[in-house]
Amino acid sequence: MKDGIEIGRGFTDSNGQITITYLWIKMEV
Repeated sequence: MKDGIEIGRGFTDSNGQITITYLWIKMEV
């Protein structure tokens, strides 16, 4: 879980919206 959040934060710099989607996918998996 922590890994997904960390990755999302980094991506937030480029695309915040995409980050949210990525976090959701990671949580579902």
